[in-house]
Amino acid sequence: AQVPGRPDSPKPTQDLAQGLLAGLALAAGLIVLLESLQRGLRTPQAVEDWTGAPCLVSVPKLTLREVKNLAATGGQGPADYVAVKPLSLYAEALRQLRADLILAPDGEKVPQVILFSSAVAGEGKSTTALAFARTLAMSGAKTILIEADIRRPTIANIASIEAKTNLVEVINHHDRLEAALCRDLLTDLDILPTQAINDRTGVDQALERFSGLLDTLRPHYQFIVVDTAPVLAVAETQTMARQADAVILVVRWGATTGDAIRIAVHELQSARINPRGVALNSVDFKAQSKYTRGDSASYYNSYSKYYSA
Repeated sequence: AQVPGRPDSPKPTQDLAQGLLAGLALAAGLIVLLESLQRGLRTPQAVEDWTGAPCLVSVPKLTLREVKNLAATGGQGPADYVAVKPLSLYAEALRQLRADLILAPDGEKVPQVILFSSAVAGEGKSTTALAFARTLAMSGAKTILIEADIRRPTIANIASIEAKTNLVEVINHHDRLEAALCRDLLTDLDILPTQAINDRTGVDQALERFSGLLDTLRPHYQFIVVDTAPVLAVAETQTMARQADAVILVVRWGATTGDAIRIAVHELQSARINPRGVALNSVDFKAQSKYTRGDSASYYNSYSKYYSA
């Protein structure tokens, strides 16, 4: 038998390559496992499974570059981006939500009063409501945004305007409506902001007459967007949601739990309110495109060049 010129094993180069491949496979599996263990909902399919309502849109989180570009223009937050950068992916997502709501099938009424809420605080519902209302106004539709989160109002701060009174005063005295209105600084949107209300005296009775304020506004506006408090925080959201033509729940990507949104939907349905759909907010499209398949985010790298930063 011929004596081998070199030992059959070990084979350092081959063993190293195999070890590297095994390590990469293990790391990839670990990443997928960690992603699956995240409690926050991360895909439209997961949102729909937990809510039973369609996920109408995935609204992207602004990238660091986009945040810097926004700051350079004097913008204050994501809601400003629809006006400052109308060709961005963020603005396109809001236009998609608009299309889903107003391009109703034949025979189905286009919603005029569109109410935004969430399961809990911190989902970005007020920012999404403002950005959506601005999108409607920029399309040429006469639109008003009503801030109806009377305990923790934020619209005035986000839009850099001043609330002159509170919503309850306007509901009780419609003649004060015109003086309470503000014009958006970036678009033709009308905004009815509110001051915070700490005294609950007469509040519940006033909110039960919220429909009267809507009836006053309906002849003058094509769309009325309402930003309310989180469903699980206060009961008054259900009172106002009954007056809306469509209710949109905002879910924060990777943060909102399935249990939270499921309970919120149950609370609404118990009051005979069926959400029109869900907006998955603050989505990290780059991260999601790596770990998910079957939704628009998974094709992010293919279409991202269509939008300006």
